[in-house]
Amino acid sequence: MSQQARLRARSTESRAPAIEISELDKRVIEHLQRDGRRPFTQIAADLNVSEATVRARTNRLIEHGILQVVGVTDRSSSASSSRR
Repeated sequence: MSQQARLRARSTESRAPAIEISELDKRVIEHLQRDGRRPFTQIAADLNVSEATVRARTNRLIEHGILQVVGVTDRSSSASSSRR
């Protein structure tokens, strides 16, 4: 199954209508996967689009269940190790 087909399937699972994932959407996702806390202004500058475009596309991807924002702990960090 292609990545785009999986994205459509995941979107369908969340009861939202399937949407097309553009190349720009994919590039925004790649930037957020590398650093989910990176400001939209920096992503926009790298992609040569406006900050509003990055914000709108990110919000649309979240609303359709294609993109999810999560927090992940680093088990190897001293802060998480000292709490055991």
